[in-house]
Amino acid sequence: MTALLIEDLSKTYKLPLGKEIKAVENLFLAIPENSVFGLLGPNGAGKTTTIKSIMGFIRPDKGRIRIFGEDHYIPEVRQRVGFLPEQPYFHLHLNPLKTLDFYGELFSLPKKERIERAENLLRLVGLYEHRTLPLSKFSKGMLQRLGVAQALINDPDLLILDEPASGLDPVGQIDIRNIITQLKKEGKTILLSSHLLTEVEKVCDEIAIIDRGKLLLSGKREEIIEKEDRVQISLGVQRRVGIPEEIESFLHQVSWQNQTLTVISPSEKVDTVIDWARRNDFSIKSVIPLHKNLEEIFLEVVRGE
Repeated sequence: MTALLIEDLSKTYKLPLGKEIKAVENLFLAIPENSVFGLLGPNGAGKTTTIKSIMGFIRPDKGRIRIFGEDHYIPEVRQRVGFLPEQPYFHLHLNPLKTLDFYGELFSLPKKERIERAENLLRLVGLYEHRTLPLSKFSKGMLQRLGVAQALINDPDLLILDEPASGLDPVGQIDIRNIITQLKKEGKTILLSSHLLTEVEKVCDEIAIIDRGKLLLSGKREEIIEKEDRVQISLGVQRRVGIPEEIESFLHQVSWQNQTLTVISPSEKVDTVIDWARRNDFSIKSVIPLHKNLEEIFLEVVRGE
């Protein structure tokens, strides 16, 4: 089942002097249930406008948004959604327990259930020992963790996270990644917008890249980050020897370093290189299939590099 369906979404902002900015243009996204979906793009790509449209904070010029098959404006549907904005705002005189109690009350949760959920969520995000500390004493990273807890207070089926690891150190980023993985195991669907491409690559099932409001690339992670048709071969050598022209002609790269020869070969020519190496008494140190990471693919798509 499709958890979130965005069809033909468009939004244009009017500027002074009759100017316009097309924030989103004819955007289509289909996010499967029980998956982690990464929404990527440079600043000004239209990610925030898309998320605000899903949440009903702004009204698009055209298009349709459906959550679990229902219109996203229906109150009962919105009850199934949790949201973490890029810069969450809290009343700093409150502590984490009272903050989560406040948000739980907005969802009409009974008092006992609110407190129980709040304590469990604070354990989940690593803030339980600070549960009575005023938020004015919190660091940006701690407030970000509290934002994740706030987004989960209603036990949502669809969780929308806008830069959830913003302000977190590497340990905090790993914690957020583990939380996202655990939530997926519990059956939740997660829309993740992030500039941390390495984290997206590790946690997302599907990825979409948008820029200037348009969808540039979308698909399953393993299809987008597919292996290149090239292999890196490292050979142990006693001395430098000439590489025959018929072999050197198809190599993409040749590098000599001390007693190691490293070459980049097309996959279909690997056996030819290894046979030649063995005939010359080279040792085979490693044979590594190459692939592009998400950062390289992102730059190719957005910048045409």
